[in-house]
Amino acid sequence: KCTFNKNHPITRGINKDFYEGSTICYLNHATENMTNIATSSDEKHPKPIIIAKEVGADNTGKVVVDTGCEAAWEKHPLLRRYFANVACWLVGKE
Repeated sequence: KCTFNKNHPITRGINKDFYEGSTICYLNHATENMTNIATSSDEKHPKPIIIAKEVGADNTGKVVVDTGCEAAWEKHPLLRRYFANVACWLVGKE
């Protein structure tokens, strides 16, 4: 199971962590202007698997990077909420 950052609007209403799938790719790290939303379940080497970037000072838009594609195959009941949260956050309706 991945571990969520419970303090971000993308995770609002998601009251438990869910299966991340077999980690086939991950980010080496979140950069300074990115927020780590979820971390892999690898206890020895946890890696960010979902990151988000707010609107930048140079007026660049919001971005979400989610490397856990296999989680969608599991049809977890909270995935609809997660995807709705991502969409709302990206358009500023959180």
